[in-house]
Amino acid sequence: MNIAFICNQNQARSQILSAVFSALLPTHLFSSYGLIAQENTPLPLVIDAVFTDWGLISQGRFAKNMGLHWNEISSFDLIIAVTTFIAEDVKNRGFKGEVVDLEQVASYLRISLTDPQLMPRQQCAFELSKYVKVSVSALQRTGVMPIGPFIKALMPITESHIEKAFNMALNEEAGIPLILIADLVAPQLSVFTKTTRSISRFGVRPYPSLLAGSQPTNYGSMIYVPSSAAMWPAKTYLTQGWGQFVSQIASEPMIMITPPLKNTQGTFAESYLAAMYAHEIQIVE
Repeated sequence: MNIAFICNQNQARSQILSAVFSALLPTHLFSSYGLIAQENTPLPLVIDAVFTDWGLISQGRFAKNMGLHWNEISSFDLIIAVTTFIAEDVKNRGFKGEVVDLEQVASYLRISLTDPQLMPRQQCAFELSKYVKVSVSALQRTGVMPIGPFIKALMPITESHIEKAFNMALNEEAGIPLILIADLVAPQLSVFTKTTRSISRFGVRPYPSLLAGSQPTNYGSMIYVPSSAAMWPAKTYLTQGWGQFVSQIASEPMIMITPPLKNTQGTFAESYLAAMYAHEIQIVE
């Protein structure tokens, strides 16, 4: 499919999303535009830094104006607008294809979206990661990405909330049999020995970093714990390998405990990127 992401100035959200999904879904063609973009304006340094940190390849890292390319846009199969205003504007201009409003999808997922362009680097990356997660849900609803088994992501606010998240997972009324510890700052099993219910009914399987390209085997009702206490960088999740890993172990409904939202250094983009394929998100505080 030929798909366009559209924001206001094409200097943050649409550029990043186009680059992310070009990497995740190389069989489709992604482009980015802005309603009021000044043609050929370089991207802000903070956005350029996120491109570098996430290991993304941009389309020149210059703004592109939607109005100057309307004939090109009118031929797209799908347009993904980052706000309701932009979605309505595209429709009013006579676009006949499907338009997805990310604000509506985010509201359904109970995720608040904020334009990150003028934020400090770490906060900017965190806000952009939410746009990535919401866009995955949008692409699943349109059939561009497959929808796998139900995944619920529990997001601890800080590392001190990991134990509470684990207890919540054990006490799920639905009896979801598989718990995945996606990536924790300190994933030592001693964190879980103090829980109120026994974890003996689960197998516990360490697995190496996805950066090493290694995958777990013998999938089942396991607690998968990273074998290293090192935090995986955001770019680990922005590869086809993370999607393959999640699809391989999620043969049945699954609970995922993501990295904490915050640590002493600030806010983690990794929390929302780890939960990219989750159907439901719950903040644990």
